[in-house]
Amino acid sequence: MKVAYVLNSTDVFGGATKSFTAMLYTLMDKGIEPLVVMPDGNGLKQELDAKGMATLVLNSRPNTYPYHSCLKDYLLWIPRLIARRIVNCRATRELYKHITMCDLVHTNVSVIDIGKRAADKLRIPHVYHFREYADLDFGEYYFPCRRRFLSSVSYSIFITRGIQEYNHLQSSPSSC
Repeated sequence: MKVAYVLNSTDVFGGATKSFTAMLYTLMDKGIEPLVVMPDGNGLKQELDAKGMATLVLNSRPNTYPYHSCLKDYLLWIPRLIARRIVNCRATRELYKHITMCDLVHTNVSVIDIGKRAADKLRIPHVYHFREYADLDFGEYYFPCRRRFLSSVSYSIFITRGIQEYNHLQSSPSSC
């Protein structure tokens, strides 16, 4: 089975990255062929390239609203929002081209949506891995709204029951 994994970071010391690599190596032992999609060519990319794994670097941004904490942020809020949408549309198009042979797309955090969009275009399953309370942990708010984002989730994995309950997906049969 070929699986595309979409990451938000290549920081080898980050918790999500450590957890992801442990999962990746275990699944590879079971016959999974990964394509790891990353936002930059640092850290984890170099490690995976050294092991001969298929990787792809795509510039993408979280599917959230830009931060605004000072006057400059307020003035640039709309241009930054538009820029995020453009960058993510380009990344989705590029990802679509590279995952046509994949059977599944797995996004390692909930705030990245390029994997979901590309999977929907290809009509293949997509799994969100919820590792965070986006708004409570990082002050990130889903675009255009949390309710719409959650209604688009087909399959999901949660690291805690609390995150699952917070997102009101505990009764979903496609959520664990």
